[in-house]
Amino acid sequence: MNDAIRDQLYYRVVEDIRERLARTHSLEKKLIRILRFFYGSINIVYTFEQQKKNIKQYVTPFGWVRYGLKILGRYDDDYWTHPFQHPRNWYRAFRGTGRASSEDFSNLDSYFDEKDASFDAMASIYKTGFRPARDHAYGPGVYRSPNPNYLHRGYTKAISVPTSDGMKNYKFMLQVSVNPDGVKFKSDDVWVVPKAEHIRPYVILIKVVTTETSNSSSSSCSLS
Repeated sequence: MNDAIRDQLYYRVVEDIRERLARTHSLEKKLIRILRFFYGSINIVYTFEQQKKNIKQYVTPFGWVRYGLKILGRYDDDYWTHPFQHPRNWYRAFRGTGRASSEDFSNLDSYFDEKDASFDAMASIYKTGFRPARDHAYGPGVYRSPNPNYLHRGYTKAISVPTSDGMKNYKFMLQVSVNPDGVKFKSDDVWVVPKAEHIRPYVILIKVVTTETSNSSSSSCSLS
């Protein structure tokens, strides 16, 4: 399949994927370009035309389940995310909360449990917004990445959660929109947003991980 992609040959499975992606992004199929297919999974690297005619590579967050946040009508307008491919859409990126601590919560008098911090941080961000990074090797601001795999390796933390099928280990990550006029591209994996109001969460990503790779801690939150 990757040979067909490389040589730009017709391949039925590739065309079916392009059609599905086109429907997902409300685009014409000709604007979807598949770069690579990873066997044994549905992980696909592809590009599509975004705001200001820039081409931004989008890495599929393989293995993560998406849960949309209530965002329409939350700000002055919805063009930053809806309808998709509108000229005023913002860029898409990801944010891990695995290193969250009590310093990241606006109300320090509220109940705080370190083992649940990565989970609770998402609710805090949705309610009160992002905070500048405590460590800023690339300068002050809020740090994001367009690559979910980069964040998964070092910026997420597993939590052991009781479910109807027993204990399971989960990792959490936010999918966010970033104002194109307010972001600095420091590397392929690191974007810095100087002003917190130029970044908005719109999806929670959840992934089940194995005990061997999770480095998990026990949690009181529950998912059924």
